[in-house]
Amino acid sequence: MSALDDQPKRVRDQVERMYAAVDAVDALLARLGAEGLQRVSASSLAQLKAMETTAHNAGMVHVERRFATLATLAERYLARDPGFAAGAWVAAVNEAWLLNRATRRALAEDRLPADMRYLLGEARRTYSVLDAPLEVQPLGASGWVTETGFVGVTVLCATPDEAEPLTLSIARPTMHFGDEPLRLYRTPPAPALDLTLAELAHGAWALTRAKRSADGRLGLHAEVEVAPAPYRGARAYAPWRVAGALDLLDRL
Repeated sequence: MSALDDQPKRVRDQVERMYAAVDAVDALLARLGAEGLQRVSASSLAQLKAMETTAHNAGMVHVERRFATLATLAERYLARDPGFAAGAWVAAVNEAWLLNRATRRALAEDRLPADMRYLLGEARRTYSVLDAPLEVQPLGASGWVTETGFVGVTVLCATPDEAEPLTLSIARPTMHFGDEPLRLYRTPPAPALDLTLAELAHGAWALTRAKRSADGRLGLHAEVEVAPAPYRGARAYAPWRVAGALDLLDRL
């Protein structure tokens, strides 16, 4: 007997939809890879939008958003939009494949959707204020620009007691802030803080009254307090240390 047998019908039904979705995603990505970007057509666009719905119905929010990006890019490609970027297409395909691969592996390990929130994402993210101070050590930061007109920076943070990193992000419309993430990196992530995101991305910090979502997102708001915390150095990276390229692929 697996853990799924004891779950409510809605959970069993979601897992069934997830199994069907990961197979469908793999099939579509394989077809896109075999045909190449040059053969993307109106039919391909319809398939991408249908897969977006399939992933949504399975609760695979991160995969759903990658297909939304691919659909937007396909529309630009078909319209011969000079702003179309082939690199963004390749990146979205790779991200969808990696997320789908990780979801398939989690299902094979009999993990339940509630235990996969970091991987699946949440359609309507809600945040709760943490009762106790949270110690975090940033592992790295990355800037990004979306096809839907947002620029942002995401910082990955390790905590002493958790297996998955938490993420702290700030995002702004490119219409008002331009498309250079470095500008946001040099900006405080919350109005009440006198620390920039660049400063928070180094060292270690204790966050008091920070907000957190179920899928591991941190929110810094007007009442949050930030103070230095003990620095763990390389020990903070230990859970994500890999022996080679194949291990890295599994980790991704």
